[in-house]
Parts: sequence; C-alpha cells; structure tokens
Amino acid sequence: MRAAALYRVSTLKQVKNNQEETIPLQQHAVYAFVAQKGWELAAEYFESGVSAYKKSFKNRDVIQDIIKDAAAGKFDVLLVFKADRLSRNSFEYPLVLWGLSKLGITVISVADEKVLNIEDQAEKLIRFIEGWQAETESRNTSIRVSRVMMDMARKGKWSGGRPPYGFRYSQKKNVSIEIDPEEARVIQIMFEMAEDGAGGNKIAKWLNQQGYRTKNGRLWTGYTVRRVMQNPIVAGLPAYNRSTRRDKSSCLDATFSCEMAADHHCMQCPSCIDRYWAMRCKIND
Repeated sequence: MRAAALYRVSTLKQVKNNQEETIPLQQHAVYAFVAQKGWELAAEYFESGVSAYKKSFKNRDVIQDIIKDAAAGKFDVLLVFKADRLSRNSFEYPLVLWGLSKLGITVISVADEKVLNIEDQAEKLIRFIEGWQAETESRNTSIRVSRVMMDMARKGKWSGGRPPYGFRYSQKKNVSIEIDPEEARVIQIMFEMAEDGAGGNKIAKWLNQQGYRTKNGRLWTGYTVRRVMQNPIVAGLPAYNRSTRRDKSSCLDATFSCEMAADHHCMQCPSCIDRYWAMRCKIND
C-alpha cells in the first residue's frame, strides 16, 4: 500500500517551537503508523504556518498538489495526524474528503487510527459534525486571542510580533520592546518635515538621499513613511488590529501606562500625541 502524508501547522510559532502537533511530532506519529502497517510512504506534503480555518482548500497549494497527485495515482492512502489537519471548515472538510474518495483515496487520521469514510449518509453526517467541531474550536480560539490582544493593548502592553519602526526588542525584565534611539530620530525628522509641509513622497526621497533605510533595509516610499507616521505607537498609544482602524475615534484610549513610556522621549509626551493626531490625517503624497 502506497501512503502519502499531510503535515500542517497553522502558525509559524508551532513551526519553530516544540509544541503539541508540530510537524516533527506529526511525522513521528505517521512514521510509526506506516511501519506498523508495513506500508510504503510514497510522498510527504508540508504546510507550515497555514490556517485551514481562514484559508480555503481551493487556495491552499499543498492541498491542490495532493488532489493532483491523487488523480495521477501516485498514492492510495492519505495520512493526516488528525482530521482537522485537512480542513477546519465545516462545509469544505467533507467536500475535500468526498473529492479524494472519488479519486479512490482513503484518508486516515493517525492519532486515533480512524478511517475518514464518507460513503453512506451516517458517515457524511459524522464528517460534517467533525468539520463543524473543528471550525467552532478555531472560531472560539480566534475570539479569545482577539480579546486578550485588545486587553493587552488597552493596558499599554505590547501584544507581540516584530517591533515597528522606531522600536526594538528589549533586554529589560518585564519589558517587551523599547525605543530605538536611531530610528526614533528618523521619526522625529519625518514629523518635522511634515509640519513644514512636506508630503510622504518628499520625505521618503530626502531620507533615501541621506542614506536612511527602512527596518528591512529597503528604500523609503511615500507609503512606508505614512505607515510609520500613522502608527499610534509612535505617540505612545499602542493599538491592536490597527489595519481596520481609520480615524482618531477608533484608536484605543491608551494612557501612559504603556511599557515604553518610562523612557519619556520620542513622541511620548502629551504635546507629541497632539503632533501625532495633527499629522496623522494631514500627511499625504
């Protein structure tokens, strides 16, 4: 029997850390299962940092490769660590299983040694319920994480991720990030030029001419300048999910309890917050 295996983790954190259901642990379980059955492991498919809840199987390249290879007859059985590795969408989960079944592929959940059949009405109902349970779990997790992140932001705490321009990771105890003096000076220059009437493109051109670069080492553009200047954190106002926030009223009512405020420099005083709001909507091309 020729088997293929799908390994998936939904976050990059799971990729790097030795947590439950990381790819190496999924592989270990699959190898043990294949050895027990005496099967051949003909192919392995890896999805690192891909959400089966947020991303449709139609847009998941690895799933499309599996379907294509299944149609080409490259394997007979598809092994997954758990059913939710395949999909966390209540409607798509049974649909993917049905499509593979039509290609003659048997799908097996290795963790509980369960064949994910979808032939009769009872099995179809069970598969739908499994997909619904997986989707509900993902939805509830997303809600909990969002609430925690919002609470952290309201308390002025850094909610994680790469520090924005003007900040760096801190080595201080109980402090996640701190002001980067060199980048902070560049932000000051941006605001000074904007207050003198310069737009984003003009500021970007001047920064590039002076040899300044973005955090990624790239040339500045009007867009990247505006993104830095319109980020509430430059005024000591941490925000979560700011990509959906478009005006002052939507920004979190943060206070100076934020963990960066102890430095008392670079856009960290009331007058600087006024400067931030004055420039946030004014800065343009």
